[in-house]
Amino acid sequence: MKIFTGLFMAWGNFLTIPCPLKKWDSDLKNYMLGFLPSVGLILGMLWAAFSLLLVFIGTPFLVMSFAITFVLFAFCGFMHLDGFMDCCDAIMSRKPLEIKQQILKDSHCGAFAVVSVVFLLLAYYSAISTAISGSLDFVDLIILPVLSRSIAGLFVIWAKPIGHSQYAEGL
Repeated sequence: MKIFTGLFMAWGNFLTIPCPLKKWDSDLKNYMLGFLPSVGLILGMLWAAFSLLLVFIGTPFLVMSFAITFVLFAFCGFMHLDGFMDCCDAIMSRKPLEIKQQILKDSHCGAFAVVSVVFLLLAYYSAISTAISGSLDFVDLIILPVLSRSIAGLFVIWAKPIGHSQYAEGL
């Protein structure tokens, strides 16, 4: 039962797609890390299906590039963009570690975050546009979220979490 609880906790926490079973057990939050690849598989299959639908209905190239880029972030609730922006503000501040950790917790958006997310979104859009123009491989759309979430989960396990991380006490 813990396994299913961990899966549904990961689904509910990292995807905006309605979770079929809403369960939460704070003692099992580290189980979510093991299910990040599964969440990536769900995301990848939906991303590929959405892309196939756009191709099937004959969506114009630029609109399709935008929609495929947008839906990936939308399915995740833009959570990863928020974390990316927080990290960019902290890392690019060139401040001592203690201040960087405070910046990570700050809800305000700094200039480094804005500039970085603009370039990130342009990079995503360019990569998707290039993939579409070069005959988009839908299998890659399934595999990419699985790989990225697997690597992210491994980094959370291997790296020492900062003191206020929800994973600090269980690893």
